[in-house]
Amino acid sequence: MSETKKLFLNGFSMYLDKIEYYFIQNPKGDELQVHATEKYTLIKCTKKDFIIEVKRIVEFEPNYFKVMATANVLFAIDEKTFDALPTKKDIEKYINENIKSIINKTPVGNGLALLIGQITSSFGNVPVITPGNME
Repeated sequence: MSETKKLFLNGFSMYLDKIEYYFIQNPKGDELQVHATEKYTLIKCTKKDFIIEVKRIVEFEPNYFKVMATANVLFAIDEKTFDALPTKKDIEKYINENIKSIINKTPVGNGLALLIGQITSSFGNVPVITPGNME
């Protein structure tokens, strides 16, 4: 029977890293399409902790505006992890293979969605509300 690989965590903390907003042009026509994407990057990994960068990008087409919000999530690794994932390389591989599910267990997506809603509702505009967890 093979041992199940498991990453045990002792908690996490989140912080806003960057916000970028580009107003490109006034919309032309009646229809605008919204595209929301999220990118995840493992930016640091030690045997004690790791940091995942979460970048949410919302764009309107035709080129109306683009907003990007980036947050970093710092996770503390529990020592129980080393039974199943003994090396830093094993931990990095596990995180990269499961990065989306690890992030979706935190409220970072909700914070980014709220922030983008606030930014896009500025100056009397209708807020763009994106899902908390991007599936």
